[in-house]
Amino acid sequence: MKRNRWILVIAGFVAIWILSACGGGGSATGITDQTAPVIDGVRASRSANSQVLVEAQVYDDSGVEVVEVLAVDGSLLTRQYTMMQDYGNRYRAMLPQNTLRVAVRAIDRTGKTAQSGEVLVPPPDPPGF
Repeated sequence: MKRNRWILVIAGFVAIWILSACGGGGSATGITDQTAPVIDGVRASRSANSQVLVEAQVYDDSGVEVVEVLAVDGSLLTRQYTMMQDYGNRYRAMLPQNTLRVAVRAIDRTGKTAQSGEVLVPPPDPPGF
């Protein structure tokens, strides 16, 4: 009797494990994201202290995982900065004064990537006399 009880307990655990491994027997297909993020309205401007402000709108059906700025500086080195979500679909980042041009790259929650074209940063204001 005791042996039969252990067999039933083990059989129950095996059945639960099998059902959990296959998702409970369902084979419904979900909607999958087939497109990369959309990057729109990329702007680069200078703040009062000549730092560079980069702004962009990023949209995606599955959600945006990360938005980055690829910035080329005065030494022609490309550096990567993470943009912060400002509000809604709007992202922004403050970059060093020596930034010359930027591009925005976005990755969605399914791993698809999009990148904007390059945007030139306006030069700093000339010094006042």
